Amino acid sequence: MSHLSTQRRAVRTAATRRITALVFWVVGLGLAQAQAPGSVRIDPVPTLEVSAPGTPVPKAQYQSIFDGLPTGIEQTVVDWRAANASVGQFKRGHVDILKWEEEQARQTPVPSAKPDMPCCKEMKP
Repeated sequence: MSHLSTQRRAVRTAATRRITALVFWVVGLGLAQAQAPGSVRIDPVPTLEVSAPGTPVPKAQYQSIFDGLPTGIEQTVVDWRAANASVGQFKRGHVDILKWEEEQARQTPVPSAKPDMPCCKEMKP
């Protein structure tokens, strides 16, 4: 394939693109002029009625989008003031909470690793 034929193909492709763009522009222009200006008339009576200050307005119905949704894993609701007061007893914040949790873990007996099932009672650890 020669350099000349490649150049001709490029010119043909560019011309085809320009013609296609021109056709789409003309068709789009024709569609934009589908309705003559002023052919649509708006009835002014309802507009005037709505704009009057004495027109009754229906009360807006409010319904939360969260109604009926599951509340999560927790079944109880904790009062936020009580939760803040219980956390407020730890003067140094998170460090005191971690120490308190550590003490609670030491006081709670650790369950045995063996399951409480008849078949496992004869097993030795």
